Amino acid sequence: HRARSVEVRSDVGMVVDPPVHRRCTDGWRVESSEIDPDHPATFLCSGNAITLSFRTGNDPRIEGSDGGKSLGHYVYIPIGGENRIQIHELDPASGALTLRHELTLPTCGRALCTDPGLNCLYVALHDDESNTAVVTCRIDAEDGGLTPIAEVDLEGHKSCYLSTDRSGRFLLSAYYSDGLVTVHPIGDAGAAHGPPADRVVTERYAHWVATDRANRYAFVPHVQSANRIYQFRFDAAVGKLTANAVSS
Repeated sequence: HRARSVEVRSDVGMVVDPPVHRRCTDGWRVESSEIDPDHPATFLCSGNAITLSFRTGNDPRIEGSDGGKSLGHYVYIPIGGENRIQIHELDPASGALTLRHELTLPTCGRALCTDPGLNCLYVALHDDESNTAVVTCRIDAEDGGLTPIAEVDLEGHKSCYLSTDRSGRFLLSAYYSDGLVTVHPIGDAGAAHGPPADRVVTERYAHWVATDRANRYAFVPHVQSANRIYQFRFDAAVGKLTANAVSS
């Protein structure tokens, strides 16, 4: 796959000028603004299912970190069609990427996200044969390496976007072609597991899902013919979604 452009997202960090270029794998050019190096961010390569993300270790402002020094900046890149993730170390001063590890996956990796404490990476998997799952990987804070610790079956549904709720106790998934959203519990060790805490059918073209900062609401935007945002109340105790009074 080749990405034409990259959108920069950050839940807590701010993007600042001037624009810079960062080298990616296989000849990609990642064009973005400078990222606040103290915060996690996500680069979404437009036009395909590849997501790039990096973590910074032990930020005292991030729940779950130990308050120590930053241990490194890493970029996690699922390689489409090759069933592997490349793990690059990012030089925050120059933007240079150095390949440090590779992880073989059971099938093609798609969407990625981390938990709020940056302890685990969640990877959506699916191929052309409807083999679908989310694999949980433990992140090694020393070198950014990944160790798979669990896998949950998505019952043939292909997730296009993943996020955790603000507590890190639930994994939310949006499904573009299937037109639904699911919520899976996350155990004490960080592993997402079944059965789902909730599963709600919306309509085709659901492409994103996340909770608000207070963890009371969840939002699922839809594009193309749907062209609406489904709005839900989110019960953070049990992971249930209930249509808001203003449902869309």
